[in-house]
Amino acid sequence: MKTFQEKFIVEESKTDLDLEFPYYEGDNSNKVIIPDLYLDGLEIPSMDLDEAILILEAMKAKGANRVYFSYHIDHQGYYFYGTKLEQVK
Repeated sequence: MKTFQEKFIVEESKTDLDLEFPYYEGDNSNKVIIPDLYLDGLEIPSMDLDEAILILEAMKAKGANRVYFSYHIDHQGYYFYGTKLEQVK
C-alpha cells in the first residue's frame, strides 16, 4: 500500500465578482440572466474561464499539481488552494 500527502503550495482568490464586468460597467449595473439548469439558487456569480486558467497556470508554475476550489458568499467569489501531491511511502 502506498501513502500520499498533499503539501500546501499557494492560495489565490478572485472575489467581488459581482462588482466586475458583466455585472457592472463603471458605475452602471447590468442584469445577467443565468441558465436555470442546475444553478437555481446559486448565489455566487460565474467567473471568466480565461482568468481561472491564468490563476491555475500560475499555481502550477509555483509547483502545485492539485487544486481545491471554495467559494465565499459574502465576497461573491472563489478561493483556489494549490497543493502538491507527494508519495511518502
